[in-house]
Amino acid sequence: MFISGGKLSLQRINEIVNMGYETVKNEFMFSEKRDFYEKIFFDAKEGRPLISSENELDSFLLKRLKEDRFDLDNEKEFLLYCLYKQNEIKNVNIIVVGLNSGLNKAQISERLRECYEN
Repeated sequence: MFISGGKLSLQRINEIVNMGYETVKNEFMFSEKRDFYEKIFFDAKEGRPLISSENELDSFLLKRLKEDRFDLDNEKEFLLYCLYKQNEIKNVNIIVVGLNSGLNKAQISERLRECYEN
């Protein structure tokens, strides 16, 4: 399924899908989102679900806000709280689905999103 309006056209996505792993990796090597792409490439090369990249994507804004958590105004503090709650709800869903799917504790743990710090 393709939803238009993003930065990549359907034609470009089809080109990327048909390229080899190394070609795609080299093409995105100098992108500002290189760290994120590295996680996608690692999961893809290992034949794993995109666990680490999905986790990174879900936790991106939360991590950015946490970097400045002692210098946040009221709106950002509220947004940080909402993101923590959203990830908490996702984690409960991941645990329930993982248990129902017969995953072991380690497999479930690696899928969990960033959450509250002690």
